[in-house]
Amino acid sequence: MSEGKTCCGGACVSKSGYDLLTWKDPSVSGKVFGSLVGSLLLLKSVNLLSIVFYISAFVLAVSALGEYAGKLATGQGFVTRFRPEYKNVIGRYAEEYASHAANLIKNAELKLQEIVYSKNIESTLKVAGVAYILYKLTSWFTLWTLLFTATLTAFSVPPLYLKNQKQIDDAIVTYTKVAKDKLAELLQLIKEKTGPALENAEKKLGPVGSFIRSKVPVRTAGSTIGDIPAADSTASTAQSAPSVPSAAPSASTETGDDAITNPLADVKKQAEAAL
Repeated sequence: MSEGKTCCGGACVSKSGYDLLTWKDPSVSGKVFGSLVGSLLLLKSVNLLSIVFYISAFVLAVSALGEYAGKLATGQGFVTRFRPEYKNVIGRYAEEYASHAANLIKNAELKLQEIVYSKNIESTLKVAGVAYILYKLTSWFTLWTLLFTATLTAFSVPPLYLKNQKQIDDAIVTYTKVAKDKLAELLQLIKEKTGPALENAEKKLGPVGSFIRSKVPVRTAGSTIGDIPAADSTASTAQSAPSVPSAAPSASTETGDDAITNPLADVKKQAEAAL
């Protein structure tokens, strides 16, 4: 039994698919493209599943009757006598690529969980948009139409993109920036429109509204922080602000003996005054 190939993390599959869709080898890409289109056209014109089940039933019935007739006539079934050696073809290929498939499934599962639980909000919104588009497409077109269109697109768009890569990339960057700016304007407009309504709701709710507001973080220019009490902010401001010297000199800054604060001198003055 051959050992399974070491998983490359899907790099070999990606490279093979890239070479296939970009027509790096026109003969191989042409064969695959023609096979897919021919299969889809055959599936469109005939009920392929019905034909497969009919042929399967016919072959199995002939095999069973031939085996039974051979055992009655010669003591050994005709199928057993003339059958080829058993081979494990599909299992061998499955064993070779099992590690690849398992690794791809694990990565896909983790990626799906990240999307569902919004690890990256932008990615989750993109997938939601794609899912909605697919929903609309499947409501307008049949599955066969979508598969046929997807096949034509997959084998035609990559070569066109490689020929016009710079122009397409520049256009994508430009329109992405415009879309982000429009989204930011829309969010700001929503915030301005809903702000007064939320404040009124907070006032009507009273203590409940204040409690909810205390639990909601406030977004600032630098980071998201909560409300800071006035006393704490005043104290922190006083501690952080540098002390400014007074314009008028104090009594302790006068020149002479009195300018020096000496405890013994104070005691001497008090004694002389008492005498």
